[in-house]
Amino acid sequence: MTLPSPLAPDEKNGIPNSPQKAALILDPDPEKELEPEPELEPEPEPEEPQKPGKPLVFIVLRKVWLTALCLVLVFTVTLSVFPAITAMVTSSAGPGKWSQFFNPICCFLLFNIMDWLGRSLTSYFLWPDQDSRLLPLLVCLRVLFIPLFMLCHVPEKSRLPVLFWQDAYFITFMLLFAVSNGYLVSLTMCLAPRQVLPHEREVAGALMTFFLSLGLSCGASLSFLFKALL
Repeated sequence: MTLPSPLAPDEKNGIPNSPQKAALILDPDPEKELEPEPELEPEPEPEEPQKPGKPLVFIVLRKVWLTALCLVLVFTVTLSVFPAITAMVTSSAGPGKWSQFFNPICCFLLFNIMDWLGRSLTSYFLWPDQDSRLLPLLVCLRVLFIPLFMLCHVPEKSRLPVLFWQDAYFITFMLLFAVSNGYLVSLTMCLAPRQVLPHEREVAGALMTFFLSLGLSCGASLSFLFKALL
């Protein structure tokens, strides 16, 4: 007959297991608690592309100076005779309705229409291109319009001879004068941004606006001189 094993003190009191054993069972491994959790490394932020610095004005000016000079000369020639000299030209047909409306139609209306037409031509083609030396030549040839208009039929003048009496001369001169003004102005404004880098175009546009105003000022100033020569 086998005798039962003696009860432990805790078992005698109705406690199935000792607290020491329960603590050993319930408590996790202390070494595992002390182990730090691996830290996640932060993802590297994508690098922003470096933007080019603001271009210097003189660097851009060295690239567009010839085109800017052409723009100045175009407006200088135009404003020196229009409308100070051209508004003084009258018809050689004598008194009548044609003589009454000759200057408003053949001077102001014709100029504005042909100037608009010349500006519109740059929407279809750009000639000459930015590498051609023909553009300065065409701009310089417009200087010939100054003596041509001054030698037209202007009754008030007394110093210069009248070489172009007929109205057809004045109309032809005005057609070429207005078309060339509109086309060359629009052409120079289109070519200037093509001569610089993309990030320099803003500065190039500001420079061309300045030279445009300079040409207007020079032409308006010279108009007083040419009018005094008549």
